Amino acid sequence: MGREARVAEAAGDREAFERCLAYVREKSANETAGIYGPASITWEIMREPCVLLAAPSAVLLQLAHPAICDGVSRYSSFAKDYAGRARRTFTTMYDLVFGSVAAATKVSHTLFAMHGRIRGTVDEPGSPWHGRSYRANEQELLRWVAVTLPVCVNQVFDRAVRPLDRADRERLYAEQKVGAAAVGVLPEVMPATLATFEDWYLRASSPEHLHVGDKARALFAALQAGRKSLVLRTLSAAFLPAHVREGYGLPFGAREKAVLAGVLGGLRAGNRVLPRSLRSVLAFHQGTLRVAEGRGATAPWTTRIAHALTRVAPLPTTLGSP
Repeated sequence: MGREARVAEAAGDREAFERCLAYVREKSANETAGIYGPASITWEIMREPCVLLAAPSAVLLQLAHPAICDGVSRYSSFAKDYAGRARRTFTTMYDLVFGSVAAATKVSHTLFAMHGRIRGTVDEPGSPWHGRSYRANEQELLRWVAVTLPVCVNQVFDRAVRPLDRADRERLYAEQKVGAAAVGVLPEVMPATLATFEDWYLRASSPEHLHVGDKARALFAALQAGRKSLVLRTLSAAFLPAHVREGYGLPFGAREKAVLAGVLGGLRAGNRVLPRSLRSVLAFHQGTLRVAEGRGATAPWTTRIAHALTRVAPLPTTLGSP
């Protein structure tokens, strides 16, 4: 591709990104409450630490897209520094969910700039993307990355915390469209309704679009190094389409289903005993304190203690920005 074409492409990406940020600001609860705010179902779901169990499946689902897998293979230290990358990813996620609008859009700008440097051509024979060029800021790739984690997270929450009814899912999808815009997905690129999203996702997750090739399997093998537990393998397989699971060579028979049922059942039992205020991630408490202070109110004692802990020592599941 010539220089002029690349400049035009970059300008188009920038224009789309600015439209996304305008949409996020329009739809956000308010500057202090952030993109979603305390009344949102997104806060209700993402405050639960158990939803992090969706991460292994979500990562493998993203890598099953040949262009995303190629970009990760070429540009990321993902396989060599999985723990560090996971911490940074969770911080980014929590900034988007529980941070102020300023914190969330700061993340948006960081992601846009990072993705702007990522482009290539897929070399994966047998893949529907073989020989095709890509760039990380193109809408199709951003959309796939934006939807994979919520798809897996919602399944964990539904089975470990409380079932999500249709009204919950409709409301949640409307919120997730705003979250997708925060990572650069134009509102009109996301399916308009939950029903059309479900139809689209069935097609997008089919073998016509996803392909687990040698690169994806190599990345998965690197991620597994030293972490070959039955529980981790089960969580990696649990929320994947069958053909993707098979592509990674992940069994999901009676033993794995029993392990998953045990993990989710244990979480449900624990949730009945431990109040939500005591099990919520620290980022939720940080967001709650910020909102309370913005209203001139006093935050709950659990939130004040949790916030004090974040100031004593670096801890996981916290915000990266105020």
